[in-house]
Amino acid sequence: MTLVLYTKEASFCGGCMATKRELQKYPDVTPIVIPVDDGQPSTEIILKELEADGFLQAPVVKIIDEHGDYVDAWSGFNPDKLREHLARAA
Repeated sequence: MTLVLYTKEASFCGGCMATKRELQKYPDVTPIVIPVDDGQPSTEIILKELEADGFLQAPVVKIIDEHGDYVDAWSGFNPDKLREHLARAA
């Protein structure tokens, strides 16, 4: 399982910080963290793609299986869903 976390690093994002804190409880899981507020041109493309997929708030969490297929994705801090997927990966 791969966990991709799109997060706001430069600005205060309570949900982003809470998701990162929750992830720290699982030292065997190393998420791919992608900041979406660094002002880079590539970031603008990522933001547009996330918005087109219906994600309107940070963080956005995407779970990808070992075959590269999306298993689940959501936006905002959702500790229950996060724990559910992390428990399966353990």
